[in-house]
Order: sequence, then C-alpha cells, then structure tokens
Amino acid sequence: MRIGTGFKPPKLRHAVLAMIRQHTYPSGIHSAVIEKELDLRGKQVRKAIAWWRLARMPICSGSKGYSIGIAPSDLDGTIEHLEGRYRAIGILISAMKATQRDLEIGKPAQLEMI
Repeated sequence: MRIGTGFKPPKLRHAVLAMIRQHTYPSGIHSAVIEKELDLRGKQVRKAIAWWRLARMPICSGSKGYSIGIAPSDLDGTIEHLEGRYRAIGILISAMKATQRDLEIGKPAQLEMI
C-alpha cells in the first residue's frame, strides 16, 4: 500500500509524531500549529500521519486536532470519520463509473446543468 509512503524525510516524520505525542486524547494539536512549527504544509502533515497510522501508531483526529489514543475507544471517532470518507469516495467512484458508461454509449454529459 502506498498511502503515506510519499513522505520521505524521516526526521520530519519523527518531528510530527513528537509534537502529537505531547497530546493524549481528547486534547489535541491542530495541523496549523505543526505546520508552523516545522515549516510544513498541511499535505505533508497528513502524509506523515498516514505513515504513522500504517505503522499502527494510534493517532486520533477530531475538532481538537491530532492526539495519541490510549484506550481502544479513543480511536472510535477517527475510525468513524475515516469510514465516512471511505463511503463518500465509493459513492463518487460509482458516479464516475456511471458517467463513463454513459459516455461510452454516446449519452451526452450533464453539461446543461452547469
């Protein structure tokens, strides 16, 4: 799986984790704080977090930012959020495939809606 593997600098990846580890669920640190402190962009922070999650680090996310989960239930909100994104992406993929089939049979695109 290639999610998160695009974040190469281990030093920065470890720095992101070090900042998050200072916050246990339900407190948190916002991405903007990490970005400013480490001179990173949001995408870089997300890639580092994805890398650590794939390494089974219990990083939670929510309205208070990123934190480390201690109890199994601490991960519930993050898992629900990720599952919702997964379902939404599945719906988008299905719509795009239906559009592709429409185009293959010569059915005009819905451009008049724009």
